[in-house]
Amino acid sequence: EIARLPVTKSLAGKRLGDTGLRRNHRLVVLAIVRRDPEIGEQRVAFDPDHRLEEGEVVIVMGNHEDIASARKSTES
Repeated sequence: EIARLPVTKSLAGKRLGDTGLRRNHRLVVLAIVRRDPEIGEQRVAFDPDHRLEEGEVVIVMGNHEDIASARKSTES
């Protein structure tokens, strides 16, 4: 299953590698998307050191239960 996880206050400012999305929730990060008022949706090049910003969306792949667990743990 593929899902969009909004970057909430609890994730904002963290390095992607420190979020636990892969380690704790067994999710694969496919992309990070940022809204740009002039060009619309923009994919952002990322690596484990990418610092997440509130308003970005992380596109992940995993099973339904793992995605639900990640959503619950990143709510703020």
